[in-house]
Amino acid sequence: MKHIFKRSHNQNNRMEQFALLGPVEAGPLSHTFSAAQAKSDAILARLTKPHYVSVIEVGCAVGTLSALLQARCDRFLGIDLSSTAIERAKTRLAHCNNVGLRQVSVPHRWPRRQADLIVLSETLHHLSAKALRDLARCINSSLIPGSEIVVLVRPGNTDTRLSGAQAAQIFIHALAALRTLQIYQHLQAPGYVHYTLLCPVVGK
Repeated sequence: MKHIFKRSHNQNNRMEQFALLGPVEAGPLSHTFSAAQAKSDAILARLTKPHYVSVIEVGCAVGTLSALLQARCDRFLGIDLSSTAIERAKTRLAHCNNVGLRQVSVPHRWPRRQADLIVLSETLHHLSAKALRDLARCINSSLIPGSEIVVLVRPGNTDTRLSGAQAAQIFIHALAALRTLQIYQHLQAPGYVHYTLLCPVVGK
């Protein structure tokens, strides 16, 4: 079953529309993989396109998901705060000519590039409410019509100031105040709260 919730925002003399569409049914996951592989499979299974021009993965860690995402795009950028994780990701992805990896802190050093897919997997709960709103502005600057944002967070206690669910809601509402979004929350994502955010193409 799919339900629709719409909210209008009047900000800076602009009328912004926030559309929440969900939940959306998704296929079952195989439980024979590791937790990391199962998470990667969940994300890949729910992408809306077979191929992307430019992908940014925030919190790429050691590159488990990165290795799969880069195979579906022309240009991939993985960013993470951990230098150790980035070095391991570089080793894993050394054979990939379309991959860039950077140790950066977001939103303070957001990359200046456009992307038609941005993946935020288990990263938002590490940020403050202000940083989440700043990140929304940074990501908005990278989006183009037809872009897609994946948000994956763990429910429950994360031992951080904000839970994953709280952080996701702050980020999503901040981004929705800047542009029209179609937002899908997926069912059957064991252990995660999984959203797909779509930037509609004008006229479609």
